[in-house]
Amino acid sequence: MGTGDKGDEGGEGDEGDEEEITDYQLPITDYPLPMPNAQCPMPHAPCPMPNSPCPIPHSPNLFTLVIAKY
Repeated sequence: MGTGDKGDEGGEGDEGDEEEITDYQLPITDYPLPMPNAQCPMPHAPCPMPNSPCPIPHSPNLFTLVIAKY
């Protein structure tokens, strides 16, 4: 019966992986166009201040991809 318990735990682990992927896709949806990023005077990874000229917070990885593509 101990094996059955481990099987249940394994199932929960799989669900945790799916949550990470969904969380990663959320910021991607916030970047429909690279134009808003051009308004940023200086490249910053995470926007800790809401006063920044950027209308939407962007992650360092996504921001770097936009700059390279721009």
